[in-house]
Amino acid sequence: MIAAIVALAAVVAVIVLFVNSGGDDEAAAPESSGPVVTEYVQAPPSPGSDTDTGVKQPPAPSTTPSSSTAQQPIPPIDGATSHGFVGGPTCDDTADPLVFIGYTQRSEVIVCQVGRQTGRYYYKGKADGNSSHVDFPTRSGNTFTATNGSTSYIVSPQSLVITENGRVLATEPMLEAWVG
Repeated sequence: MIAAIVALAAVVAVIVLFVNSGGDDEAAAPESSGPVVTEYVQAPPSPGSDTDTGVKQPPAPSTTPSSSTAQQPIPPIDGATSHGFVGGPTCDDTADPLVFIGYTQRSEVIVCQVGRQTGRYYYKGKADGNSSHVDFPTRSGNTFTATNGSTSYIVSPQSLVITENGRVLATEPMLEAWVG
């Protein structure tokens, strides 16, 4: 208890000396407003602290992103972001990781995982100004099959195949694709 009182008195004395030594500056605030001093006390003193005054700089804010907002990698695909295409289909939420992205001469397609729900995906595609969104495609290796009624979109690093009632409507070779 006595040590705490002595330490407090020493800190007050150092602050008073510090404040009084700054009085040579003619542009200082008037004495009636009084100085505002913020003190961060840590033991033992950290390297780089001002040991003469006992006043420490405030700790720097953490710049490490939390796990829920951690940056996703940007796939090495032309026009890609960590969540889809610039000006094209993107994941619905920043917490939804991109698991597939690719484009053909006509189409841009992505598949995103629903949050942290392993095995739950959604497909988004864009071609000729039209967009499609299909929930819960299935995955087999690097191939995703999104079925909407009688239409299926089968996307892989090699191609996008669109079928209707089992009949192939289009086969579009992938120009670039990435699977996460």
